Amino acid sequence: MDTVTLSLTVVGLIPVVADTIQRVQTFYADARNAKALIQQLMEELEALRGSLTSLQQLLDSPVIKAKVIKFDQSSVLVSCSKACKVKLQSLSETLEMYAESKTKQLAWPLAQAKCHESLETLRHLAFWIQLGLSIEGCRLLSLSSVDLPKAFEQRLYEFRSIQGDIQSLKTTVNSQVKVIEDSRREQERREVLDWISDFDHERRHLEAKNPRVSDTGSWITENASFEKWRDDASSTNVLWCHGLPGSGKTVLA
Repeated sequence: MDTVTLSLTVVGLIPVVADTIQRVQTFYADARNAKALIQQLMEELEALRGSLTSLQQLLDSPVIKAKVIKFDQSSVLVSCSKACKVKLQSLSETLEMYAESKTKQLAWPLAQAKCHESLETLRHLAFWIQLGLSIEGCRLLSLSSVDLPKAFEQRLYEFRSIQGDIQSLKTTVNSQVKVIEDSRREQERREVLDWISDFDHERRHLEAKNPRVSDTGSWITENASFEKWRDDASSTNVLWCHGLPGSGKTVLA
């Protein structure tokens, strides 16, 4: 069965849905104690009609025909279309029998139970039809009910592999975002410092650093008093270093 044949099957379903909607709307006025149920039925049928219309348009499109997707009698989408027609006809017969009943109060419990059953079944069928509203969905639903779970397992495995790649990409992106944020914060800090004072602290630091050579300042870092101050946790954390202007305090620091 090609997509054209399946499209004709779907087209044949749309009037059946429309007829069922009309019967449900007529039934709504009599269902005093079940208006919520009937309202749900009408909403589900309207959604089903919309999905079937979209499916028929997709099956007739050049894009889907170019994919050469083949359906047979065991295909899930074909089986779903047939089951949908049977359930709609059954629902219409139930509503018609209730409408013609002379003892509606006695007939209602049975009709209500069948309406509930029809609602659940139509929701289930609508799910599969909505799944078929894409090229990949049609390809999946062209499989039989036996092969479809295997295909889903394969897609799930592929999805998990992609999920791992996405997680890795997310980590990389987050790392890059952190670098950008750190750079932005550093730029803001510099702008604040420049606003407080126009003195070029970085240039002054480099000017003080350039005269330094290997072991500059080691005479103080190796001094016993300095080592005692550095290593003794009980000592004050303040170190006073004084000297005349130009004696090299800045270079030493």
